[in-house]
Amino acid sequence: MKLWIPQLRFGPAYFEAKESWAAESADHTVIAFYTLQDRDGIAWLENIWVLPEYMGQGIGKDLFTDALSRARALGYKILRLEAEPNAIGFYEKMGMRKVGEYEYELDGQPRILPIMEIDL
Repeated sequence: MKLWIPQLRFGPAYFEAKESWAAESADHTVIAFYTLQDRDGIAWLENIWVLPEYMGQGIGKDLFTDALSRARALGYKILRLEAEPNAIGFYEKMGMRKVGEYEYELDGQPRILPIMEIDL
């Protein structure tokens, strides 16, 4: 996880440049968020994150469902994402299917992320 910290820091400019939505706790603390991005006419769920202590409570499912609705409302026909391998089961449960892979190197080690897709 330490290797990913630079990639996982999101400032205000990031959220201002993206279609961004967040979930808050009762005290208005952001506990989860997602961002949508247009890539050649296809909606990409660029990020969807839930704080670990809030996982398993349906927040990720609610955010994902909201992302589907937002993408449809914006006129997209397909939603894609690069899935964290440990989250593939979640995305399959949400109706997504694997359509490819994205391979890159992290700290000298190859890493493969499945590309998942769902028709809107």
